[in-house]
Amino acid sequence: MHDTPPPTKFSDGSFNAQVREDLDIHPAGGRFHHRFVPVGAPPPFIAHVKVVRGNGDYLYFDPFATDSVIKIQLEQDDGSGQTGDLVISGGPDYVQIDCDSRLIGPNPGAKHRKRYDHPGKGKEFHISRITVEKPAGTVKFDVTAPADQEEEYAVMMWHVGDPHHDRL
Repeated sequence: MHDTPPPTKFSDGSFNAQVREDLDIHPAGGRFHHRFVPVGAPPPFIAHVKVVRGNGDYLYFDPFATDSVIKIQLEQDDGSGQTGDLVISGGPDYVQIDCDSRLIGPNPGAKHRKRYDHPGKGKEFHISRITVEKPAGTVKFDVTAPADQEEEYAVMMWHVGDPHHDRL
């Protein structure tokens, strides 16, 4: 598995996306497409995907994730319903984060990344479900946060062409 920091990370702490590049944001019929091209990476850009719990426990790892689509649902901490959702995918021209809201940022993130925060709905919220499809429509991984206890998750992504993407 990986011992190098991922260039792209999605994690709890309400919810944030951390990427090395600036996001190019396009409104799309009530949603927002946040796009970036990883420096030096050829399409489809996504090499590896790893999902971990907040305590570091490994839940899922795909060393050949080129056709993966990652779906993340966000829910209010008070149980009053869904806050938002994101769909992350690589394509022929860019990596896209299709989100229900415009992400706020950039702000300084960890490991030389730029952090973009989901605005939520004015209340605390968390990742409630992560689904990885490969290819789109075929579920390879699905985790739902337990309703009776707090759980944090992180989705890490390495890109084709990263200096360390081939070290597994």
